[in-house]
Amino acid sequence: MPESRKFFVTQYAAIFDSEDRLLLLRDATHDSVKGKWIFPGGHIDMETGPLAALAREVKEETNLKMTAAWVFRTAIKKYSDGNWRFVVYYVCHAKGKVRLDKDHDAYEWADIEKTKKMKFRDNEEKQIIIELLKRKRGEGASQHPAPLL
Repeated sequence: MPESRKFFVTQYAAIFDSEDRLLLLRDATHDSVKGKWIFPGGHIDMETGPLAALAREVKEETNLKMTAAWVFRTAIKKYSDGNWRFVVYYVCHAKGKVRLDKDHDAYEWADIEKTKKMKFRDNEEKQIIIELLKRKRGEGASQHPAPLL
């Protein structure tokens, strides 16, 4: 009999400041990632479209208003809770002043050097962040398709 599993669609927002540093949040509540650095984002609700869901998560978690977004990476991952996720990573433009929700206890505008010292969910996540920061600095593919929003 095939394995029974739950499958979620999860989206993450890569938001940069004017100095090309990436916004990362430190999780304060979820056992599997508590104390680790993560992208803003979350699951898509069945009744919400992908970009509306991402904009809602960004607003809830950071108080920023998302103004544009485009996909830069996708992945299928099995998380420590046993559930599978189709993960969509977006580069986003956002405006406003960061104010955290109760699920996060710190935020950081991180560059590559700072990122190398931070703790993430797993090494793959850290490598995705470093790759993105290198691209932003012009080390690799730097062309993005037109924004989706």
